[in-house]
Amino acid sequence: PSPSPPLAPPLARPPGAARPREKMPHAAAVKAAVARAAALPREFTPAGGLGSDGKVFAHTSLTFNPLEKWVRYGRFPYKMLLHLVLMVVYTSIMLTYGSADLHHVSHALRRFYSVYLGISGSYGDRAIKLSTAGEFDQAMLRLQRAYFDTAEEDPKDFLTLQPDALTFVCTRDDGSARSFNLTDVSPQMLHKLFASEGFDFDALGDVRYAIARALVPLKDFPRRAIDRKCFIWDLAFVMRSMHTGQVDLSLDYKVFACRGFRAPPLLLSAGFVAAASLLFELRSIQRWWKAIQRSRTEFGLPLVGRAATSATGILAEFDYWRLVAMSANVIQVTGVIYACCASEANIYVRLNLFSASAALAWFNLVRYLAFASHSYTLYKTLAIGLPKVTSFMVGVVPLFVAYALVGMGLWGFDTEWFSTFSMSTASLFSLLNGDIVHDSYLNLKDTSWPMAQIYLYTFLSVFIYVVLNIFISIVEESFFLHRSP
Repeated sequence: PSPSPPLAPPLARPPGAARPREKMPHAAAVKAAVARAAALPREFTPAGGLGSDGKVFAHTSLTFNPLEKWVRYGRFPYKMLLHLVLMVVYTSIMLTYGSADLHHVSHALRRFYSVYLGISGSYGDRAIKLSTAGEFDQAMLRLQRAYFDTAEEDPKDFLTLQPDALTFVCTRDDGSARSFNLTDVSPQMLHKLFASEGFDFDALGDVRYAIARALVPLKDFPRRAIDRKCFIWDLAFVMRSMHTGQVDLSLDYKVFACRGFRAPPLLLSAGFVAAASLLFELRSIQRWWKAIQRSRTEFGLPLVGRAATSATGILAEFDYWRLVAMSANVIQVTGVIYACCASEANIYVRLNLFSASAALAWFNLVRYLAFASHSYTLYKTLAIGLPKVTSFMVGVVPLFVAYALVGMGLWGFDTEWFSTFSMSTASLFSLLNGDIVHDSYLNLKDTSWPMAQIYLYTFLSVFIYVVLNIFISIVEESFFLHRSP
């Protein structure tokens, strides 16, 4: 064979020309620069590891965790300390002040269900169904007697704000409404009064109203409570589904703090801590941007100041946990201001602001687990596997929806488990997790036994033995990818 031609000699670089810079991936360049910086002695500069201006090097500001900055440069992790304080403070608020409100409101609700409707108010027992005129008259009579006897039964805790008449508001399909007052009258007069107002249960198909509400405003002043509290209850006993041959009577409610009864001013101190944390986060964003601008002069980091720099490259060095922390701080400050300054605070809103503040304070601590690989395994596995799981679930959803719709068609008349699309999907989700497997066979055996067997066996075989196992395999693969070097 003929010899290969000799290689051409490399082009000579003109005298004085700069040596071309080798291209390196962004992440590799950052790692190499940090490795070079870590190899430097602490006495590299007169400031003991700081830059010539006394500031932390840009690359360390971008890549070192708070504890590493404290050990190497003496920068105390004030933000991390504030986040720990916020976690303790808002958890204490939720477990003391919030739990006290939750305890009293839940007990008062069970009392209202028992006194006004004669039911427990627990799961599956929060509404009564009125199928005959006699049942309707009994329910209205019980509601009437409970309303006018409330002040006599427990005058220390509950006070009716409109003691002379019980107001009913009936709404038509076109949105127009009519109201009338129900006084303490005999049962015979009670039936005639409803009939005269166009609400005759004997002719339910001719009733022109779509919904009716009995308004019960109460003042709840628990004098025996340890701390001074006062609540205003807006109870509404609502009648729905009037043109189906059966009326559903249930309880809607809103609860507010009485005017002048606010949360203790001591809670404002938690708001000041959250505001200080917010200022530190804003300051950290300013430091991040300055570090980005200074990074070109330190070890040649390919960030800002070069033509190849893009917005994606810059944002790659941004800690998005700052946005989580800032959102948490805003909600924490808002919750304290609402609880301590609102004239008639909604108890439900106040409780949810406190719970969200405490939950976000705990969630914000996840950012510090990233520096311990074993503690951060869950979140890295989710970050790797979530896109794959989402792609897989896109292919599963059509089959799941198909089973839900078939269940509605086959057993929607006979069982509440498949009466609506949401109930059907909830039942199937519980079924594939092994929650109500035997109950499902018993519940459907009296409707269409052959179809029930085919439906349940095929659904369980596909979703438990195939779908769930593939799902677990994807998560397991993501876990091992995270643990691999």
